[in-house]
Amino acid sequence: MNSRAIYSLLIALFLCCSAYAQKQGSDELYIDSLFRELKRLPDDTTKVLTLWDISFYYYNTNTNAGVNYGTQCLELAQKIGWQKGMAWGNYVLGENYAFSANFNQSYAYYMAALKLFEEIDKNDWRSIGKCYDAIGRLYTLLNELNKAITYEKKAYETSLKDTGFQLRVFYLGNIANIYNIQNKYDTALQYYSKVLGIFKSINDEKGIANSYLNIGTCYLGMKEYDTCLYYSNKALAKLDAQKNIESIATAKGNIAIAYWTKYNDPKAQKNKDFLKLAISNFEEALEISENIGAKDNIIEFGEILSKAYAIDNNYNKAYSTYLKFVDTRDSVYSVESKIKIFKLETDRELLLRQRD
Repeated sequence: MNSRAIYSLLIALFLCCSAYAQKQGSDELYIDSLFRELKRLPDDTTKVLTLWDISFYYYNTNTNAGVNYGTQCLELAQKIGWQKGMAWGNYVLGENYAFSANFNQSYAYYMAALKLFEEIDKNDWRSIGKCYDAIGRLYTLLNELNKAITYEKKAYETSLKDTGFQLRVFYLGNIANIYNIQNKYDTALQYYSKVLGIFKSINDEKGIANSYLNIGTCYLGMKEYDTCLYYSNKALAKLDAQKNIESIATAKGNIAIAYWTKYNDPKAQKNKDFLKLAISNFEEALEISENIGAKDNIIEFGEILSKAYAIDNNYNKAYSTYLKFVDTRDSVYSVESKIKIFKLETDRELLLRQRD
């Protein structure tokens, strides 16, 4: 499985999983306003929602704070007997624990949220759909991709009961991403094409750019490098204009890998231009990835770039880049260990249930 694809999927899904993300951004004025509001509020439903907003604001930057305010959100909802608040409290705690790689806790909170939403109103398709999607995201992180697809398709089915298109296109994209990770490229392309068509119909330039990027990534997996370069460059032209730094890193990485593979094609004559293009794009992608802390990018790009430097007789850069790759790779092992432990504990629970 492509670890960079998993990382990109994680970021994309967490940034889009709620309308609250749109107003969150990195705006310090927003979080300051939430704290001011929190101080004046009595223990009511509005305070529950404010605590939820604060928890969600922190989930990807300070999960300890996110868990703290998520717990306050859940406890206050329980105190005043507001079931829907309890459901959302469980949901936001699931988000925070997922981002901190505490998968046992995340799974438990997501399932609790789903159960509550279904009990409150089985026709609350938006809330139920978001829970299905959250569980799908978690299974994606755990590489349980068949289960992930099942839950994402359930989420998509709920979106068909809604008149809006935002969640529908979001879930379609999630399904496409998972098929891409599974190397089921033809199916992934079908879903990506549907997403692109929707974004074009509403002139959503960001959506169009990211769709081109996803299609390019798909063709990279299919080893159709010229087609990958075509879509990646189309994406890059729009992403540069939008200053979408993270997606630019992915596009640059795709372009670099395509040129690197073309240079190493045993059936073709070595073309030094391909090597130079691979190195320059890897350097730009790696610099961006280091600035934003995209560790999976750093691992993948750094490993290949060190080899490219060596071939280009730049041994000092090859060595320093390799050391950076090794340090980053080793730091990721703790998360992988947590995933393995979660799977073992889940398997044990299933065996105990079957025995009982």
